[in-house]
Amino acid sequence: MLLSWPVLVFSLSTFELGEAGAYIGVPFVIGFSVFLVAFPFLARSKGDVQTVEQVTFARIISEVFIAMPASVIVLALVTTFFTVYSLMLPDAPLGMDGEEMAASWPTMNQFYFFMFLAVVAAPFMEEIFFRGFLFNALRARFPLRVAIVLQAILFGFAHPINLSYMCGTAIIGLVLGVVYQWRKTILTPMLVHGFYNGLMMIGLFTLMQQQADKPMIGFMHDGLSKRCVIVEVVPNSPAEEAGLREGDVIVGIESSDVESFTDFTEAMKGYVAGDTVKLRIERDNDVFEVELTLKTRSEVLSP
Repeated sequence: MLLSWPVLVFSLSTFELGEAGAYIGVPFVIGFSVFLVAFPFLARSKGDVQTVEQVTFARIISEVFIAMPASVIVLALVTTFFTVYSLMLPDAPLGMDGEEMAASWPTMNQFYFFMFLAVVAAPFMEEIFFRGFLFNALRARFPLRVAIVLQAILFGFAHPINLSYMCGTAIIGLVLGVVYQWRKTILTPMLVHGFYNGLMMIGLFTLMQQQADKPMIGFMHDGLSKRCVIVEVVPNSPAEEAGLREGDVIVGIESSDVESFTDFTEAMKGYVAGDTVKLRIERDNDVFEVELTLKTRSEVLSP
């Protein structure tokens, strides 16, 4: 199979956008997913013989029972890594902030869409590309152990949230590569990947439930921007009542400056539902203040 490096580099540099599909929109996610599936066939050489993997129901059941404990092992390895990393570099960003992620999904429908991407779409598309195509292409050119390590490193680079997140993802890719080589079927790493992401979604859902009574302004932010840019305003929210709209940038809360969504979530920790706060908003190069009264998440999302 021909390893087309220019296309590969492009796919890796833009892969993180696929995970931000909830911000970009469904058409981009669908288009990028089709690319991941089609690329192995487009990049193969004419002499390659393509075979369709035959998987019986009994084989599926056996791989499920292997994938479930394997996903727990992956979780233990990643948790151990993050624990050691935080001890060695206590001031460095650590993975993804669960509380920040929980706060970034103002409606359950958006969360369910993200959950589908994480548990179903991402494992299917990523495993076809990284293990089914990339790993096999590397294995044809390098020793097996080198190929496993290389595909894991590239898998980590494809998730450039921060250094710790990339390293944690590389550990996941390493295990998935070993599992694929061991089980001789792409089904098992897909299942391990999906179960692991499912465990992450359970944790995120739990955090969202714990935040039901926490104050909420009610907007979706642009995850691709370093600033706190509003891309959607939630109906029945303080943001809607204050007249905020798509494209507005939150640059301050009371006397605190806001340069990013992380700054915003940190500043919000000092408030409770019912408090009246002033936001500084940048719109069309003008900065102005709006005043709003905070509501709980349950109040905003109640029918």
